Amino acid sequence: MKTIEISKPLLSCQDTLGESPLWDHRRNALFWVDIDEGLIQSYQLSSQETETWAVSKNIGCIALHANGGFIVATESGLSYWDPETSCKNEFLSVKHSHPDNLFNDGKVDPFGRFWIGSKGPKGSSNLWMFQGNKLEVKINDLWISNGLDWAVNEGVFYHTDSGDKTIYRYDIDLKMAELSNRSCFFQPENGTPDGLTIDSDGNIWTAIWDG
Repeated sequence: MKTIEISKPLLSCQDTLGESPLWDHRRNALFWVDIDEGLIQSYQLSSQETETWAVSKNIGCIALHANGGFIVATESGLSYWDPETSCKNEFLSVKHSHPDNLFNDGKVDPFGRFWIGSKGPKGSSNLWMFQGNKLEVKINDLWISNGLDWAVNEGVFYHTDSGDKTIYRYDIDLKMAELSNRSCFFQPENGTPDGLTIDSDGNIWTAIWDG
């Protein structure tokens, strides 16, 4: 395993709790959220300008929507948000397993399904999948659901529970979105695994908080 230490950040955005970085190829911009402040923010690569929108709710993550806007996972459910008009419409409410649960990191799979994790007291959180205008629990008994990604050619799904300080590996039938054979993939000696992604060469990257 190779470790990379970053001495200079891309941006000094002073977030309270930054989360869910998402590249929007349509706008040539990086989007992310500040969970605790209820903000969606963007960084325009060409102009190096930033922009901020206040949603007024805790936001766990966002995903690109085919209509040009975004799906936003807030404390109360899923909303459609258009940055051009600042219009936000909640179309699906969520009933969490525990009153202290909030959405956290999430990502869209190769079939266009939005997987969204939650965080809360140990054992109370879930990893949800949004498809066909409904949410389905795919993994329960979690603590702090975090970074996730799919190794499509290998039929493998990786998922981080930051509360357990563990990245788990699952076999997955990606077409049917069925998970099986959970095993421990990685536990760092120091720090907590947080965000996760797999690059075009199949390398797995994880951001280690306080590592």
